Amino acid sequence: MCMLWIYNNSKCRSDEYSLILANVRDENLNRPTKTAHFWSSDMQILGGMDMKEGLEGGTWFAMSTSGKVGVLLNVLQPFDYSDLDKKPRGFLVPNFLKSNSNGPTYLQSIASFASIYQPFKLVTLDISGSPNRTLVSQLCNSPEVDFHVYHNAEIFCFGNNIPNKPWLKMIESEQRYKSIAEKYKQVSKRNALIRQIFGMLNNKTYYYPDPYLLEQAKGYDTEFIRRLSSVFVHVPMLDFGT
Repeated sequence: MCMLWIYNNSKCRSDEYSLILANVRDENLNRPTKTAHFWSSDMQILGGMDMKEGLEGGTWFAMSTSGKVGVLLNVLQPFDYSDLDKKPRGFLVPNFLKSNSNGPTYLQSIASFASIYQPFKLVTLDISGSPNRTLVSQLCNSPEVDFHVYHNAEIFCFGNNIPNKPWLKMIESEQRYKSIAEKYKQVSKRNALIRQIFGMLNNKTYYYPDPYLLEQAKGYDTEFIRRLSSVFVHVPMLDFGT
């Protein structure tokens, strides 16, 4: 489980941030991971790194010094779903960052065989400094391939939902994120911006029952589903969370 929020301030003034981005990773808390760093294999890439045996070198979130960002999110499947015949998806982000392609071109290049991977959403950002513009694109491979380029949108919230079926915590947090970003987008308000965003990311409110979440999480224990309905996920009995 992961969530991603983007505020794309394409009409920003010189004293404002043109892009404000926040991400949470929901994972087994004991999964071996390196924190954000410039990768020795490619010093143009900055991000965390998966160190789980057999999956070393993958990532869920990274960026390049050339202005590209890649974010990988899971798509929740029913309890009885098996992905043992699917390829791991952790290298999709570094492959994008190392490529010469922009987001839309890269996503289109993998769309035809996206079904071979475990269920995923891959969100790409191409940042252009002049004029201030960030192109946001998305490819989802479950339940079917879904590709979008967002040319003019300002606010985004991506989650582990099926496309066009947003969970309640996504709807609520998107509006809260927009309010925070618009109020604190001035560079001089940086510290307050960070405090407000982390306050939002620590929201433990259960947005439950959630019809789309319940529909998507068939077969799971009711308490587990309820705990997934909050922005900050905490499932101590499984050592899993944000």
